Amino acid sequence: MFYRIMQLLIILVSKVYFRFTSDGRKQIPKTGGVLLVANHCSFLDPPLIACHLQRAVHYMTKEDLLRIPVLGWFLRHVNTIPIRREGIDRKGLERVVEVLKRGEVLLVFPEGTRSHDGKIQNPRRGVGMIAAACENIAIVPVCIRGSFEAMSPVARFPKPHKIHVSFGEPFHIRHGDNAASHKERYQQISILMMDKIRAVQKRLSAE
Repeated sequence: MFYRIMQLLIILVSKVYFRFTSDGRKQIPKTGGVLLVANHCSFLDPPLIACHLQRAVHYMTKEDLLRIPVLGWFLRHVNTIPIRREGIDRKGLERVVEVLKRGEVLLVFPEGTRSHDGKIQNPRRGVGMIAAACENIAIVPVCIRGSFEAMSPVARFPKPHKIHVSFGEPFHIRHGDNAASHKERYQQISILMMDKIRAVQKRLSAE
């Protein structure tokens, strides 16, 4: 209930303050596990990508943020999954994979952190590890445009700027390819995700 209430508030604010628009939401399967992979420029990205979707979305967040008063309470009530940033948080990754195996929706950012110039960055292999652990999962590339201008990583408060989110066609990765080591395989998957995101961005730029 809290999630849905916050969703309605974010929809209202996004429409008025950011003149929010989107396309391709029908690309998201109505059932089954879905991995949304998006570019990342701003703290605004997670709520604005998810707020207009009918299906509830889960997120990964830094474990340290849950220790902050008020913010930590809020994050616990909006489907966040705490992840330790130092080293490999295997328990955190197990919780993330379990969300997908339960047939739910997870939003991740292959770049791992926000872009400091608004351009799409190279991916980290962690997201590839998640996808490799979930066979036949639907992966939907997402491109968000305008969030960097609205609230860059150095900004303290968002400013009004048009934001648009576009969802691309779902794709699947092929499993059982033993030609590369696990690390190389995870990196290949992450690179494929970024290529798909760039393809959505290219389509938006051409329109």
